[in-house]
Amino acid sequence: MLAAIAGLLSALVVFAPPSSAAAAAPITKPPMGWNSWNSFAGTIDHTVIERQADALVTSGMKDAGYEYVNIDDGWWTGSRDGGGNITVDTAKWPGGMSAIADYIHSKGLKAGIYTDAGRNGCGYYYPTGHPAYPGTGAEGHYDQDFLQFSRWGFDYVKVDWCGGSAEGLNARNSYTAISDSIARATAQTGRPMVFSVCEWGGQQPWNWAPSIANLWRTSGDIIY
Repeated sequence: MLAAIAGLLSALVVFAPPSSAAAAAPITKPPMGWNSWNSFAGTIDHTVIERQADALVTSGMKDAGYEYVNIDDGWWTGSRDGGGNITVDTAKWPGGMSAIADYIHSKGLKAGIYTDAGRNGCGYYYPTGHPAYPGTGAEGHYDQDFLQFSRWGFDYVKVDWCGGSAEGLNARNSYTAISDSIARATAQTGRPMVFSVCEWGGQQPWNWAPSIANLWRTSGDIIY
């Protein structure tokens, strides 16, 4: 059974029409689908994601307009190779992340992935069902990571703020730099990505996100 069918994000979001987010993927309606976090937290692997993609189709949700399957925090242990490129656990993700994106696409769905604007994702700071792996954010690797996501075939990227908040980063500056990285990645691959700013509203993203992103959060997680 499809776990926790709901809107794609875990809090109130604001959706911007495509003309206000030139650096992000052009979209004409609010993106709807399924996200792994509320049901599984960090205990995810290819089997979990494949089964949810299957269920999105067989339940009729895909036909109703729910088209995104978003892999949230927990997909990555924070490891990089000597060149700083993301490496993944192939026991959890046979064929790597491009293979799971291909599987999602084979169902006529779109694939989403997760990172943080800071050095660490939220799984480093909160219980998730796996160890607190350090280095699961994109800080210091923006161009490298967003190009990798695009090359893997992802259509959507959620960029969280746990690391950014812990480090006291300026959200507008960080997310603008990320938007620029996404634009450069798209220029190289030809694959735009929907860009979701997951800053929770503390630094008033409604004042700056419309020019750089497709959607942005205005509050904390609804689970709380």
